Amino acid sequence: MSSVNEAAGAKTELGSDLEEGLLALSRNQNITFRLYARVVLPLDGFIFWVRADLLSDDSFLTAAQLSSIEMVPKTIDAFGSLHYATETLQEEAETFGRNRVIFTSVREVQDLNKIAPGTLYIGEFEGIRFAFSSRGSFYRQAALYHYVGFAVYPDMET
Repeated sequence: MSSVNEAAGAKTELGSDLEEGLLALSRNQNITFRLYARVVLPLDGFIFWVRADLLSDDSFLTAAQLSSIEMVPKTIDAFGSLHYATETLQEEAETFGRNRVIFTSVREVQDLNKIAPGTLYIGEFEGIRFAFSSRGSFYRQAALYHYVGFAVYPDMET
């Protein structure tokens, strides 16, 4: 029975080949994600996203928020390959660039799924900071996980 379970969980030939290709392309790329928490100032309701490791018990968070932050890692290191595309948008009031980011990994990054409302993980690569909004395009036989998101825009950096 255990050999049947092992076979069911084993990578397909396609999945093994794609994993080797991903490792070759990424050159063992490691992306570090840091946990951020939403902080709302009580005086004016202004919202900030603050790195969770900089928060303390006397910050503007509720006990429930502090508890949810303590249950997940402050940083995640994920191995995979990062792809990004830059699109320049010209609107009436401004021209700006938008970076779309896709991170491909041979393992599901479970911690990205465990966050509570009011928290998010932000990754950084070559000066581009980004957050994921979805995981998609999963094909079981390929055994690759794709996380899709956008860069943190300059007007949101501060």
